[in-house]
Amino acid sequence: MKSKYYETLYQSQIEDIIRSNTKMHGITITQVVDKFIENFITEDPLKGSVLVVNDQDEVKAIIRTSWSDRLPFWTIDYAFMKHLPDRNLVRETIKVSAVGIEFLFLEAEKRGLYEVFYGIRDHNNHRFDALAAVSPSIQNRYEFSDLEVIKPGSKSRYAAFDYQRLILGDQNKKTVVIRQGHLRKEFRVDPWKDNINTL
Repeated sequence: MKSKYYETLYQSQIEDIIRSNTKMHGITITQVVDKFIENFITEDPLKGSVLVVNDQDEVKAIIRTSWSDRLPFWTIDYAFMKHLPDRNLVRETIKVSAVGIEFLFLEAEKRGLYEVFYGIRDHNNHRFDALAAVSPSIQNRYEFSDLEVIKPGSKSRYAAFDYQRLILGDQNKKTVVIRQGHLRKEFRVDPWKDNINTL
């Protein structure tokens, strides 16, 4: 499997993947699925629409990120996977997501962005820990911590992390953790560049 930026030839597969998902953080998304499709299908250089494809050129997952030319961090906005039977979902999610996430982290470093923020629906972070474990370049190079725990029915204190609610038109119905990751100084091109706690 490999990752690449969005190309129009994958548009129908992308639409199928997004439409195959019915909920996000416990909120039904069927009424706003077109907004997610419209949001993802872009060639804006500051909107990283990334695909994970297999050797047969089938899209297995999509991940949306936002780069910044004004702020010293980047965000993982959302991700969708091709719907799978429950018994295969966790294993396949970890395998596929690791390919896409590792691609994004390396792209961010090329842009000189060493901090990332993302929301995950897992209070003790087991999902991301499992993902990082199969991607040593992330696990060994980055440090992660919880920035905020958003309880069901609440909003983030930070506008930058409220993008999903703006599309969904509702607060989360599951606990969402906003996590912060930063590249350790010894792996930075400029080891003195440190933007931690810029919010």
